[in-house]
Amino acid sequence: AEAILRLDLSILAPGKLQGAAASFYREALALLGDQGFLLDHGQTPLEFALSLGPHPARTPFLALTKMYNSIRFGPPDQELDYAAARAQLRSLRDSLRTSHHNPGAGHP
Repeated sequence: AEAILRLDLSILAPGKLQGAAASFYREALALLGDQGFLLDHGQTPLEFALSLGPHPARTPFLALTKMYNSIRFGPPDQELDYAAARAQLRSLRDSLRTSHHNPGAGHP
């Protein structure tokens, strides 16, 4: 499924960075969810990223999580590097494609 870049470009207008960051993060969550990695109720985005343990998806997802948190909780003039976010989504998709996942692995 080539759903990785379904970003709605209208959210890239000034003042809509939180929407753009949330869109990238939701896409990453969907990719992980398709492989059995699910965000637990009450788990923060960073806790979820760290729960992936040594899985190859951890690095790109952690980078996306940090981008998301930076936009969501950072200063209002914070910028989102769209090219970096897209590259991390591609890396995440590739890591999920090339590794075999055991459902529940990555959860303590």
